[in-house]
Amino acid sequence: MKQSIQCDVIYAKQKELGELRSKGDELRSSHRAKVQKLQLLLREASKAKVSHRPLHEYTSALDLVQQAPFSPPSYVLQKQALLCRELHRVEVQINLIDWTNQFRSEMSRSIKRTIQTLDEERANMEVSLLKEMVLLDDDLKNLKGQYDSTLTKQGKELKLLRKIVLELSDERKHVKSSDIIKFGEIKQDLVTTP
Repeated sequence: MKQSIQCDVIYAKQKELGELRSKGDELRSSHRAKVQKLQLLLREASKAKVSHRPLHEYTSALDLVQQAPFSPPSYVLQKQALLCRELHRVEVQINLIDWTNQFRSEMSRSIKRTIQTLDEERANMEVSLLKEMVLLDDDLKNLKGQYDSTLTKQGKELKLLRKIVLELSDERKHVKSSDIIKFGEIKQDLVTTP
């Protein structure tokens, strides 16, 4: 009974260990996919990366135009608006790339911690399963030893009983009926006396 309960416990822990392994594999594959996606975004962003120098040149040129005694024509204002819009878009993309890098780093650290925790749990579970297997093996050896000693003892008793039965059957052949009656009386006396 004890062994079947221990076997059930080991089976349950092995099943739980398998589930932890599959979770870890899923996390690893999810992490790899996210890292690849972020690396692709970083490659694209590094190609489109613009330095902040044109922004300074634009603002200094705008200051020169505003200092001029005449007002700029509408064409220049249109181009300024387009330039402002594009510079804003580039700045948003740069901020998005920075945010993506931070998010990737945080996710990477989080996934590594989770994987490490799962690996530790798996290792602890394997150690406990091995310990339980050793205990079960010891119990099995003890039970086998007890079983063998019981069989040996019963074998000796059986041999002794066979020997007694053979001796009794040999004596019975030589015993007279009057001796049997005397044996019955002696037996009766032994049963009735306290």
